[in-house]
Amino acid sequence: MMQLSDFGIDENALPTGFYEVEDVLIKGFKSFIFIDCEDAEVNAEKLKQLSAFLQQLEQHIDSAFAAIAAELKHSSSTSAHYQQHHLENMSEDDKLGFFDTQNVTPELFLQALQLTSIGIYPGDDDSFAIVDIQLDPEFTNYLLSVALTASGKVIDIVMES
Repeated sequence: MMQLSDFGIDENALPTGFYEVEDVLIKGFKSFIFIDCEDAEVNAEKLKQLSAFLQQLEQHIDSAFAAIAAELKHSSSTSAHYQQHHLENMSEDDKLGFFDTQNVTPELFLQALQLTSIGIYPGDDDSFAIVDIQLDPEFTNYLLSVALTASGKVIDIVMES
């Protein structure tokens, strides 16, 4: 469970800077997590939201992956487009290396995705956090960015590079 103190944030003072932790092992993924308070007015209520979000971080990551899984069932979705783009550009050897098969199901594709980073923006009322998920970064620079509210509700998934 992540806490404010993991980022060097004092729970009794309002944060005003940029805080980061590299190489965090979370849910089996080595990830980069940052909290951006530089251009935000973080009051006591936002600090409580931030603390609660960090305490539930693993559940929020699960929600992000579940949203991608749900989208993979719909061919017109962002996640399905991400999958299609990568499978079309993979050689048969790449498919065997990533998935141990050339017939890649949405479930196999989902299992190959990795959590790469989490950006938390306590001053943003819309996108409180962005969870970045992608295939092996050595293979692609494209990722799925899953936007979450402070309560962890998924509000959007976009493909970025």
